[in-house]
Amino acid sequence: MIQLDIVNVDLFTLSPVSYETYISTFGQANRQQVHVQTNEYALCEEVQTDEIITRDKWTQKPVHISVGTDNQLPGPQDYMGVGGDMDPREYSTMPRKNANTGYLTSFLTSASQVMLAILEEELLWDLAESSSADSSSSMEGLGFSHPPAPLGSSFCAAEPTLLLSGHGYQPLEEEDAMELSESGLVCLWSVQEPSRPQQLLCCRASPVAATFSPSKPSLVLAGLEDGSLAAWDLREHFKFHCLKIEIDDVNWRVRIPSFITACDVDDGGEGSRIVAIQSVTTPEDLEADTQGSFQVVTLSNDGKVMWWVVVRVPFTNALMDIGIGKKYSSNNIEESKVGVTPHTGAAPWARIALNRAATIDVATTLYGARCLAVCPHDNRYLLDGSGDGVVWLHSNEIDHPLTSWQSAQDSSPIVDVQWSPARPCVFYVLDSNGR
Repeated sequence: MIQLDIVNVDLFTLSPVSYETYISTFGQANRQQVHVQTNEYALCEEVQTDEIITRDKWTQKPVHISVGTDNQLPGPQDYMGVGGDMDPREYSTMPRKNANTGYLTSFLTSASQVMLAILEEELLWDLAESSSADSSSSMEGLGFSHPPAPLGSSFCAAEPTLLLSGHGYQPLEEEDAMELSESGLVCLWSVQEPSRPQQLLCCRASPVAATFSPSKPSLVLAGLEDGSLAAWDLREHFKFHCLKIEIDDVNWRVRIPSFITACDVDDGGEGSRIVAIQSVTTPEDLEADTQGSFQVVTLSNDGKVMWWVVVRVPFTNALMDIGIGKKYSSNNIEESKVGVTPHTGAAPWARIALNRAATIDVATTLYGARCLAVCPHDNRYLLDGSGDGVVWLHSNEIDHPLTSWQSAQDSSPIVDVQWSPARPCVFYVLDSNGR
């Protein structure tokens, strides 16, 4: 076994240098060390360092939010699951997600309506199963002691969730008949809340046909059994309408017509019942500065087609000359052929007026007119379905019909006629036999 020797040799030996010698060589001549502190003086001398700031921190996963005994609402730390001693002002610098309160409110409203509709349908199904009722009916009635007879319905083109239904009261033998027993009723529904109507509109006769204004569902027009045309402005405040009825122990305030042509002396008041009504204003007219005016076409049972111009007038008493507003253009006056004249058929608070612009007679048979369809591609042309199964094509520029078609060999009465929205030369006919 070999063992090596270790030899240590000092190559450089330097004795300690005093502080004064080091300072005189490398430092300033006027500097002198007065004290030297080492760790052994830490108990009796202050430590020559900056103050150390400490904060208590905590974390929790999964996050659990609870209100303590002091009933304080949860803060940002509780929602993040990480917190501690921190200045609350520092949370203002944290990034926050952008939130649109308008969209949130709209979403919550729509979602709540859907949930309420589902709950109502489940309740109705349970009631139908328990009472063995007809499950196809969404409700048993409007809650009247003498329910009005349904006459028809119409959807809103601008707002598909809105629906109009017309009702007429049957003659009652009791002496204490209801206040509306001799009138008609138009109900405004929302398909998202089918349990009850949104608004009730009354009229002096049974409504046969109804429609909305083309741009916004702010106006409702209905053709009545007595041949008059009634209009309701849904923008009017309810304080103007004092008529009330009770439905299911709930007091309803009923809107009366803002304008009705039956009270106009020039129109004669009574006439043949209106069987169809349709708005004819095009989207181009709505984009123009028409101040909310539009046109509607009505078809009466005796075969008369009337063009009506609906205009919005300044707020004034109906017995005074309402005149033409400053903001109405002259194009509207030329289109209606007549200016806005005093109307005794307008309510004192009404801001709408109806003017009859033109009338053509389409009564080519003795069976009477049944339905009407205005061409969506050109408003000058319209189709008229009669009771003998003949469809007539008319133009508002010519008194006599342009041509006619026989729908069936058995001359079944025509129930409805619709113009194709995509093909101008195609229309569809439905007769009383379902063909």
